[in-house]
Amino acid sequence: MSTERQDRAALLDEAALIFVQLRETPLDSALLAERDAFLARGREAREAYAKIERGWRLAGGRRRTSRMFLLAVAIGLGAALYVGTPSLRLYLVADAVTGVVAERTALASGDGVHLDAGSAIADNTAGGVRAVTLFEGAAVFDVARGAQPFVVSVRDAEVTVLGTVFETALRPDGFTVSVVEGVVDVRIAASVWSVERGSRLEWSPGRGGTVGPIDIDDVAAWRRGQLVVKDMPLGDIAEIIDRRVRGDIVVLGSALAQTRISGNFDLTDPQAAIRVLAAIAGAEVFWGAPFASVLVRIDRGARTENSR
Repeated sequence: MSTERQDRAALLDEAALIFVQLRETPLDSALLAERDAFLARGREAREAYAKIERGWRLAGGRRRTSRMFLLAVAIGLGAALYVGTPSLRLYLVADAVTGVVAERTALASGDGVHLDAGSAIADNTAGGVRAVTLFEGAAVFDVARGAQPFVVSVRDAEVTVLGTVFETALRPDGFTVSVVEGVVDVRIAASVWSVERGSRLEWSPGRGGTVGPIDIDDVAAWRRGQLVVKDMPLGDIAEIIDRRVRGDIVVLGSALAQTRISGNFDLTDPQAAIRVLAAIAGAEVFWGAPFASVLVRIDRGARTENSR
């Protein structure tokens, strides 16, 4: 998810929590003051709160019911209305944007790229320079060996190769580079990592970069409809599955989003994948029809444990 979408989703999360509490105790002066302070933060906060209210009305304005159901409806529908579609800017700057299925395409350089669902790139090849920018999602690049380097720009990094097969994938707080063949150089500011076949670089602003071994067969398993993860945050997994649904999958609460998960998920059936993910994490799933949006929220007091 892009930083812009993350910020909007966080606003929806906060707006929904205030909205839910006011539905239960509408005359609570402290909650009313909290709502007013939230709305006073600016246009985006007011829009987020309005989307939650609209989602509630579209659901039929049910009488007071369980908090979790209300959160599912309000956030699920609000997210679908607010953050569910790619921005106009993305369509203007990208040369290839995928929907809910992965697609193969060829770059102007003649090199191949396989874009995951919900991904976007710009092909900047010109004057003998082979260059691509990854804006959203993930992509596997099959680069022919040549005299000119092939460069992928992702966030603040440059991934440089001469001829190799590798995946670059965005994460909510960083990115990964996984190498299937050859060697890839990744430059971030003054730091450079050389990532060899069977290795993955994971980078985020808070943790920096780490390189570790991987199973090559698990790299970009989405190409065969699978997602194989080891010790990955639940929020990152939900983001990958989210690319395959029309609405939005919303993970409520940072503790749940940061729960580390290991497992194998079937991406050909996103709803089943979310149910499995929730079961592993000890969470619950609510479906915000008709927008195919999902809210996943952990039960109070429930303990989470990773799949082994």
